[in-house]
Amino acid sequence: MKNISTVFLLMVLCGASPVAQAVEVQPDKMAQEAEKKKTKQEILDELKRKMKTRVAEDARYYSKEERIEIEKLYHSWQSKRGKEQQAVAITMQRRFPKANRTGCAMLYLAQDSPRGRQMTLLRQVIRDNGTCMYGNGVQVGALARYYLVIMLKQDNKGEESQKLLDEMNELYPNAIDHQGEFLADLIAINPLFVEP
Repeated sequence: MKNISTVFLLMVLCGASPVAQAVEVQPDKMAQEAEKKKTKQEILDELKRKMKTRVAEDARYYSKEERIEIEKLYHSWQSKRGKEQQAVAITMQRRFPKANRTGCAMLYLAQDSPRGRQMTLLRQVIRDNGTCMYGNGVQVGALARYYLVIMLKQDNKGEESQKLLDEMNELYPNAIDHQGEFLADLIAINPLFVEP
């Protein structure tokens, strides 16, 4: 008891207050807790703001007329099938490599490709179009990594898969899929990643 009294007396004499110290630590803790408690809607709104910023970057590289053409090409993708879709994505990649919509089209192309080519295209999308975003807030770089992580894990390339997963979690902690589900949650419930 004597030691506690001595410590308390020294703190008071030195100007330290146990109550003041607790209050000083609390704002940082509160900020961290607030960050953790962001609602799904707040996260989706934040992703959509990032998407608008990314789309605005296209104006640095392409004229208004080119951006209109990019949009037309991108939307034509939906009315085409097979090789015609492929041609749209390749045209966008060649003519407008830095466009946001090009990244989206290239990820669609990767998803629709046979497995061997799919892995190559996913790596290309990660490298060349990782900052692109869909209108719903889906990040091309995150979703491409997600698909590649799953494929690598299926191919028993656990080390490479884990490295890519760590990268995805670091770069895109709140990434979502097209249904608005968090990629981290989808990985957590995926039987490939659940420890027995």
